[in-house]
Amino acid sequence: MMGNGTMVSVSNRLSALEITGLSHRYGETVAVSDVSLRVEPGMTMALLGPSGCGKTTLLRLIAGLESPESGSIAVGDRMMVGEGAFVAAENRRIGMVFQDGGLFPHLNVARNIAYGLNGRADSEAKVRQALAMVDLEGFEDRMPDTLSGGQAQRVAIARSLSPEPDILLLDEPFASLDSDLRARVRGEVVALLADLGITSVFVTHDREEAFVVGDEVAVMRSGVIEQVGTPADLYADPSSVWVAAFVGDVNVFEADVVDGLASTLIGPVVLDRAVSGRHRVLVRPEDVVFEEGGRAVVRQVEFYGHDTSYTLDVDGTTVRVRAMASPTQRAGDRVSLSHRGGQVKAFPEDR
Repeated sequence: MMGNGTMVSVSNRLSALEITGLSHRYGETVAVSDVSLRVEPGMTMALLGPSGCGKTTLLRLIAGLESPESGSIAVGDRMMVGEGAFVAAENRRIGMVFQDGGLFPHLNVARNIAYGLNGRADSEAKVRQALAMVDLEGFEDRMPDTLSGGQAQRVAIARSLSPEPDILLLDEPFASLDSDLRARVRGEVVALLADLGITSVFVTHDREEAFVVGDEVAVMRSGVIEQVGTPADLYADPSSVWVAAFVGDVNVFEADVVDGLASTLIGPVVLDRAVSGRHRVLVRPEDVVFEEGGRAVVRQVEFYGHDTSYTLDVDGTTVRVRAMASPTQRAGDRVSLSHRGGQVKAFPEDR
């Protein structure tokens, strides 16, 4: 595991990241639109969204690799952009880990890590400290092309941490790793960030990754922050149908609602508000239950060991069910569906 339990000081103080009204475009394309976001000191914010939504542009604006058209960025009490200020990237005390690691192929591990230290007298000690953080002691003389994917990413993280930044930015750092290695290295990085207590922004398009890494998650779409919250809050209380579907599987039922009671394909569902009219009702697959016999037809059964996913057809509409049990039904079986109970979210059809 990274760090061998060794605590290393990254920065002299914990700093908040404050972004206010930030906008940026490339030609006629709006990449970031009036984004405001606060990352509390020592927290990790996962920035989650589909490809092309502006996540990486926002990260580059924070790092100082791009200059915004409007808005401000502050780290602690230092204004990086805005109010007439613009601090160059090399002076921001912000570390960045790129998707491919970005190691210099002609430099060994020690010289890669020392690159950002600019010849400081304590460079050798800082390199040793950084390698200890990522559990790569003894790798100083290795060349990048002799490292595994996970080792290379850990060196990239060590390089970003060696100058003791106030903020750490990570741009999909595990995208190039295979699934097993990705999960292991991700867990190690989460533990490392927690131990160091460094304020971090972690960009990903993967919902599972965002939920594991982020203390909070900011969901981004078309250059706009749609919602910010803890993983549990986003899953249970999404701000829109789009957010609900992006952060997890969901059944969306078009239904008539009277005083907070919706009449759906799976029967009556109680909403979290006493609304009426035509709504789209959101029901997570784990909140749908079934009994043998009925008009729903099982089309597909997928067993994952810890749970089973069913795809069913109800009068031409697809319904998904997730059960924490081994399969009890087979394709072609007929069942009746109902809601497990509890209040659920719904949105008017025009939202």
